[in-house]
Amino acid sequence: MIWFYAGKTLELIGLASLGVGLLIGIGNHTNFAAPVGPMSPERAMWIELFCFLAGMAVFAVGRRLERRA
Repeated sequence: MIWFYAGKTLELIGLASLGVGLLIGIGNHTNFAAPVGPMSPERAMWIELFCFLAGMAVFAVGRRLERRA
């Protein structure tokens, strides 16, 4: 039972990371990147890519833990 909730929590963290990447990606182009401030498009792209890949990896681990339960 604990693995189910741990998996769901990791899925939530993964989706939140995807949301942060999306916010930074869109916010940098619309001058609304409040948490990190304005940055170059290249830096914003790398941060967005990192948030996307990390979010997908954490979500996949959570999905695997959920299926194990």
